Amino acid sequence: MPSKARKLFFSFILTFTFLPARSQDSLLLRSDKLLSDIREAPHDSIRLKLYTELIDLNTESRPSLVSGWVEKAVAIARKNNLPAKQLAFELKELRALNIQGQFTTTLDKGKQIAPLLEKTGTPLQKAAYLLSLGNANQRTGNYDTAATLFTQAIEVCEKNEIRDIEVRAAMNLGNLYQFLNRYDEMLLHLQRTLVKAERYNLAEDIPMIKFNISNAEAHLNNFGKAIDYLLEVLPYYQKTNNQYALGLAYANLSWCYFKSQKRELALDYAYKSYGIRSALKDEAGLAHLEFNLGRIYLENARYDSSLKYATSSLQRSIPLKLITDIRDNYETLALLNERQGNFAEANKYLRKFYDWKDSIYLKEKDQALGKEFSKYKATVTDKMTSDLEAVKKRIAVYRVSTFALAAALVLVLLALWLYRQKRNKRKYIATVPSREHDYRKEIDDLRNERAQLVKELDLQKATDITELRDMISSNKLHSDAYWNEFLLLFSKVYPAFFERMKQEYPVLNQNELRISALIKLNHSITDMAKALNITVDSARKARYRLYKKIGLSNDQELIDTIIRL
Repeated sequence: MPSKARKLFFSFILTFTFLPARSQDSLLLRSDKLLSDIREAPHDSIRLKLYTELIDLNTESRPSLVSGWVEKAVAIARKNNLPAKQLAFELKELRALNIQGQFTTTLDKGKQIAPLLEKTGTPLQKAAYLLSLGNANQRTGNYDTAATLFTQAIEVCEKNEIRDIEVRAAMNLGNLYQFLNRYDEMLLHLQRTLVKAERYNLAEDIPMIKFNISNAEAHLNNFGKAIDYLLEVLPYYQKTNNQYALGLAYANLSWCYFKSQKRELALDYAYKSYGIRSALKDEAGLAHLEFNLGRIYLENARYDSSLKYATSSLQRSIPLKLITDIRDNYETLALLNERQGNFAEANKYLRKFYDWKDSIYLKEKDQALGKEFSKYKATVTDKMTSDLEAVKKRIAVYRVSTFALAAALVLVLLALWLYRQKRNKRKYIATVPSREHDYRKEIDDLRNERAQLVKELDLQKATDITELRDMISSNKLHSDAYWNEFLLLFSKVYPAFFERMKQEYPVLNQNELRISALIKLNHSITDMAKALNITVDSARKARYRLYKKIGLSNDQELIDTIIRL
């Protein structure tokens, strides 16, 4: 691959491929000069060259401006019937959209230019295209699709000896393991990729691979090793003034220092990253960074700041479909409200956290089951089709042989052929049920596994109820600390109970909600009195006041109403 072409498309390669940033003043001056030259250029060919330089100059530092320039350049290329030029500019826009975190737009744009790529694209352009779409799918949670795209990019690169993109695709494929919580495999894959990058002498890629190795070490709770890797690559990005890479490095250092109980350093690096990512308008990066800040401030008991950043992170994450950040922000908001004593709000966010966590898990299980069923069904169909084709071929051979034999042997050979045909058909038909039985058994095993999972969830709920009853029997529920522990476990078993009580009966206070919870668990007046450390008469009066307050006539109506919720 010519070095000039390699440099031309080097900027297309994923969000992790970085070009050195220029100073802001010189960048603006150079950009203004290029825009002026474009307006005064006498020919479209010169304008396209100037647009190429302008877009490459601003992609890293001002990616939001790139789309408008690409649109004008594409219009010129179309007018002059230059599909190769058009494709080159379209690919530059994919790069800019990825940097801005507009991953859904990246995917839509990728579909639009796919026919043009298929018609005129070079291997280098195809590899860049696959890598950009792989990154966008990864960041929107489509991990299977991302893995396929990265693998295809590697295959194109290996076939055409495009070493730099091959290494970056391998690195991103390794990073996918973190979304499957397979961090040991992630670390091993990235270490192998590092060896390959060193063998290819790809000096610009080695720092980013080490950066991702630090990420794997952090997920394995080896925060000291993670910090060492980050501090090793940080001077390289500072020297090249690579703002995007510095934003990532500072964010990860912040998290590692936070997990190492060095919270002042964590905040210092978080704000360094925040300034850079704000300037780059990196919405996805800001969403994750604000989640980190929400957790740091939560542990520092600075609840207003924690609420501010967790809420902002959630608002950024939802339109970008960053599923892990959405889920984890719900958990942060649940913990925050719990520590402030807002138990109804804590329960609401905790339920959302579990809904996201459970739905992602069940979706993965359903997809796995569907894939297995499809695979077995396809295997049976392919095998039967293959066997039928083999039988047809044998029939054709028998027919040719029959015509070649002497007339005297026609009847004998025909009888022999019919006999063999029937025998082969019986053998084939006899084996089909056995194979189908094996495949059906494997499918049944998968269904049984899913049923077992449901059974385990039911068993866990029963265990939680038993634990609730044990907590009540301890007679400590009058203690706020013990009550808070009881409340969290109760909300896990009956996640919607307190929210429904507050919606239907907003006049109830905390003591009346406690009594309602004990009634929900079907405890008697005596048990209730012991649990709350009051007399039986006081417990009876409390229940009397409760059903009067919500407009009921007697104890039984109260019990029926609460059990129904």
